Amino acid sequence: MRSATKAKAVLYSALGGSLLLVVCAALIPNYISPPRRVRAPQNTCINNLRQIDGAKQQWALEKNTLSNAIPTVSELAFYLGGKKRVEEIICCPSGGKYNFNPVWTAPTCSITKHSLEP
Repeated sequence: MRSATKAKAVLYSALGGSLLLVVCAALIPNYISPPRRVRAPQNTCINNLRQIDGAKQQWALEKNTLSNAIPTVSELAFYLGGKKRVEEIICCPSGGKYNFNPVWTAPTCSITKHSLEP
């Protein structure tokens, strides 16, 4: 009888220990990487920069411009999906300012971690 009780105790402690490990494994990544709410504005900004860069490339090809030409927001409006869409894209969600740069140079944001380059 005692060995059955002892076996149950060992079994319960093993189950408890494994449950603790599973909970820790699920929670640790949340403390190691920054939360999604911190990364979301940065990712949105980088995607805006990609869209601006693509619009610049399309504008330059269609207008047959030189590589040092810098397009204006109104010139890129058509390529970014219209005037209403442009207002969403040209604003960094973290409050940074976009610099369009010449056509063959990637656009930049005034916030240093918001960049198209790795």
